[in-house]
Amino acid sequence: MPKVKNGVDESSYQAGIDNTKIAGDFILVKATQGTGYINPAMNSQLKTAQKAGKKIGLYHFANAGNYVAEANFFLRIAKPYLKNAILALDYEGAAVPVGGVTWAKNFLDYVYKKTGTKPLIYMSLSDENSYNWRSISGKYYLWVAQYNSMTAHPGYKPRPIYGRLNSWSNSRLAIVQYTPAGRLTGWPGDLDLDYYNGQDIDWDNHAKNETKGDIEMTWHPLVKTTDMGAVCVTKKSDATLWAEPNNDKKLIMVPYGKTVIMQAESDKGFYQVTYKGKTGWVDWRTVITKKNPLFTNPNMHAVCQVTGPAVGHALPGGPKTGRKFKKGDRYKVLRMEKNYLLIGAGKDKWINGKKVNIIL
Repeated sequence: MPKVKNGVDESSYQAGIDNTKIAGDFILVKATQGTGYINPAMNSQLKTAQKAGKKIGLYHFANAGNYVAEANFFLRIAKPYLKNAILALDYEGAAVPVGGVTWAKNFLDYVYKKTGTKPLIYMSLSDENSYNWRSISGKYYLWVAQYNSMTAHPGYKPRPIYGRLNSWSNSRLAIVQYTPAGRLTGWPGDLDLDYYNGQDIDWDNHAKNETKGDIEMTWHPLVKTTDMGAVCVTKKSDATLWAEPNNDKKLIMVPYGKTVIMQAESDKGFYQVTYKGKTGWVDWRTVITKKNPLFTNPNMHAVCQVTGPAVGHALPGGPKTGRKFKKGDRYKVLRMEKNYLLIGAGKDKWINGKKVNIIL
């Protein structure tokens, strides 16, 4: 094989890895999945990779839900690294038969439109062979997974794929993941090993992403701890508020740039909101959304801002302590219990959820 660059792709399964201590030229890190999951090890994995001088990449694991919501969520979390990282869509498992080729193309096109550079798409060789990807393969490069065995694989040993590509040419095959059981000095467990068919300049050309001040990157609404999330109108000609989650009966127009609280979500891609006393539904194509992580999972991390004078509590709903919180102070939330937020370790680190807003 011609000279290639060797690397690893990582997720929360490799939490705690120090990428300064393992060999390789690049690290690809899972950032997000669906519209709610963030890899808790992402920042550490990327920062140690950058410290070691390795090239970096970020990927989104598709759930094949609302592609705009998934793409916006991915880009928001990836924002600090966008100008230096390759971006990729991880398209595998149940998402592929659900979304098919169309969903993947919509996601890739949307990310390309938002960043100005083209993401890669990851899939198994089996999926590549099972669908007609021609509408994607001429525009986006491929990252393919193909394993010859599942046994332990010590060190980097790049090899050609076993089999053939149906929709992509070999010249548009960017990365090959050739084992899920790689072993490298510096990490005791299995690693996905990959090689990159290109040089530094090729990687850098893939990684020149820019969000150009997009509203999704700068919009950080405040919601109550019990709110589902927030909705912001991005359609320049305003968004229609519909009576039902369909496009049949109009109620009122919601102006461009207006933020309203999300009350419900339909399986048809509509969000329930209230504007000027009227409750109805807005079409996902006219808005962007951010969900409150504590609404569905009280153990998710979040960031809160104190809305007025507040005191610390020893326990959720328990006795007050001497600690005082000032209006405007911000804290990382570790979890929520009985609508009290734990903002650190210790006996006085619980704050009444009615005294804060969640920053999305």
